[in-house]
Amino acid sequence: MRARDLIEENPLAVGAAVVAAGVGVGMLIPSTASERRWFGPTRDRLLGEARGLARDIRSSAERSEEATREAAREVRRTLSERNPPH
Repeated sequence: MRARDLIEENPLAVGAAVVAAGVGVGMLIPSTASERRWFGPTRDRLLGEARGLARDIRSSAERSEEATREAAREVRRTLSERNPPH
């Protein structure tokens, strides 16, 4: 249930994390000599951009996570103020 809630509350962050994971897996696969010859400079530039994007996505996800945690703490505080323990 928690994963579903996360997806529903933060669909963009979850989507971005999935894209970042795909890029990460793609970066683990070694390139061939033909790929290096045909796409070398472009590949290097795109990899650099992908790494930067992955850093941005991670940072955004971390901020989203912290905001979600803070909202949950605020809800708990509000509920405990309205319904003090007996």
